[in-house]
Amino acid sequence: MSVVIAEEQQSSEPLEKIEDPANEKEPSAKGNSDYSQVAIVNKCDERSDSVPVAVSGTDVAEGEQFFDWLREGLNRGDISFNGKADKIHVIAGYVFLPVPGIFFDYLKATGSTIQRESIQASFERLNLHKRRDNRRFYFAQLYDTPDKSGRFKRVKGYLVKSRRVYRKTIPQDSQFILFP
Repeated sequence: MSVVIAEEQQSSEPLEKIEDPANEKEPSAKGNSDYSQVAIVNKCDERSDSVPVAVSGTDVAEGEQFFDWLREGLNRGDISFNGKADKIHVIAGYVFLPVPGIFFDYLKATGSTIQRESIQASFERLNLHKRRDNRRFYFAQLYDTPDKSGRFKRVKGYLVKSRRVYRKTIPQDSQFILFP
């Protein structure tokens, strides 16, 4: 399984390729685009909230399977979003993924027997989610009404760039979620 991780280029620092030490194949000839065991990561960027690391295919396989399930489900319409009773919401160019609920939904939908914590940790190693001050989660208020008045419940989750999730058109922002 191929692993390629590329963060948005936030600085003029070039991307670098890091070979997986577990790769037993000989290095490919120059000009060959065989990246079967290569992770592409951003060099340390002072403005980045996550520390770039090389990861092996086995460390992120569960997270990739989860993210593929999520992306396919949202794009096909199997997973609902932006509604009053929905867990997933699109806001300001990001998709809000509530934890741990979204991982339990994945386990239920796929019938997987893997521990939720293992899948969540594997997803985090993909570094697809936004971080702030080394915090993994963002807290939001999920309201009962679209005008964001009245009762709400506090939720926590990951923020993932919408364009990483949606193939074509990014949906409009949710009317039920607010980040204080």
